[in-house]
Amino acid sequence: MGAIVARHYLQCRGGARRARAYFSIAGPHQGTLWAPLGPGQGARELRRGSPFLRDLDRGLGALGGVPVRTYRAPLDLMVVPGSTTRLPGATEVVTWCPLHSLLPGDPAVMDDITAALARVEGIALGAAPKPAII
Repeated sequence: MGAIVARHYLQCRGGARRARAYFSIAGPHQGTLWAPLGPGQGARELRRGSPFLRDLDRGLGALGGVPVRTYRAPLDLMVVPGSTTRLPGATEVVTWCPLHSLLPGDPAVMDDITAALARVEGIALGAAPKPAII
């Protein structure tokens, strides 16, 4: 659900103006089949075709030029089907992590995010970071 909260912030709360990139790890952008079994508003909003998700899709242009990468595991049993992590215009990365809860710390995901951040920041991997000017 964190990926959806971050997307809402970027698209609806002006966060895209301050963001350099958006990395969505196993975010159910088109909902998940498990959502109807959950209680509360959060679960209702993650249902496939929910008004909340449709509104987010209509506002996708608010991401502007922010590079977007989505991550998913084909064996993820929380975001079902796994293809619901996709976002139009995003780069999709598939990893064979065995569990949904392990995806944020999966070495393949972390390596890809590190490399993508280096490209966004324009630094070579292994290079010393640019000093901050205060």
